[in-house]
Amino acid sequence: VAARKGKDIGLSPVQVKVHRFDVKEWRDPVMDFDILCSKGTYIRAFARDLGKVTGCGAHLSALRRTASGEFGIQQCWSIAEFEARISALPAPVSAKA
Repeated sequence: VAARKGKDIGLSPVQVKVHRFDVKEWRDPVMDFDILCSKGTYIRAFARDLGKVTGCGAHLSALRRTASGEFGIQQCWSIAEFEARISALPAPVSAKA
């Protein structure tokens, strides 16, 4: 809320680790990349900082998390599969007073 009102929120730098940074495609001025990084890494801030370091500015137009810890995108369910699994659960048991 403060940032939307133009107030300085005083972000503190945080050390993160980038294990892998792969440029998937470059269509000047657009770069598509995959990154494997430590927890606590804010990819939007990473893009902003990359733009500052290169002197050309940068921002994200899309962001997709493909893994979190040991869980990869291959283990995800579609919305339809999630709804099917939920509807297959037994009805809740009501507690008697």
